[in-house]
Amino acid sequence: MRSPDPDSIGTYQHRPTARLEATPDGPRAASLQYRPFRYRGLVPLASGAVGPLIALLLARLPDPAVAEAGRYLLGAGLPELAAGAVLHGSLTWQRLWVARPSDAAVVGGWHAFQSLWLRGAVLSVLFLLLGAWVGIGVEYLRTGPAAQPLPARAMLGLVVAPVLVVARAGTPGGLALLAAAPGVGVGAAALVATLWQLFPLRDRPVRR
Repeated sequence: MRSPDPDSIGTYQHRPTARLEATPDGPRAASLQYRPFRYRGLVPLASGAVGPLIALLLARLPDPAVAEAGRYLLGAGLPELAAGAVLHGSLTWQRLWVARPSDAAVVGGWHAFQSLWLRGAVLSVLFLLLGAWVGIGVEYLRTGPAAQPLPARAMLGLVVAPVLVVARAGTPGGLALLAAAPGVGVGAAALVATLWQLFPLRDRPVRR
């Protein structure tokens, strides 16, 4: 076995540098900064509450088909609505909260909202489809054939759910939810932009 060279100082291993951001104190690695938010546990609760509120609004619309979809979500479909709404709201909020906008927007406020609103609208639609997938999977898990073992029902629910998401997206209730999703994302962007002013970026502690 070859012995190590005593004069060797080790091998070089390249590590890509972190992206730098301009701050009042000069350039700083973006990966070394974070934005603390001590109320993260409220996000799933708020998301779970927004879902029934939207369903309640749908149930009061004059279109009979849309109103029927809203009443179903508030009744028999409430477990699926809760699961989908929590996933949708939590993911949308998390992606907006950790966003890295322009230097002028990083402190929050109107510039931050201008930088985030389109992202929030697009993310809200995408995560609505993901939440609908999970919600329909929960529906199949709850209402599927009793003869199927629970693990098999859960797997089949996740397989069948994407097909049902596409099918239900074209219904009046599905179209109404898709129409409401961008507004929810824009509202989340406005709230994030406002709270960024109260929770500024901080230096991440360096572990030694």
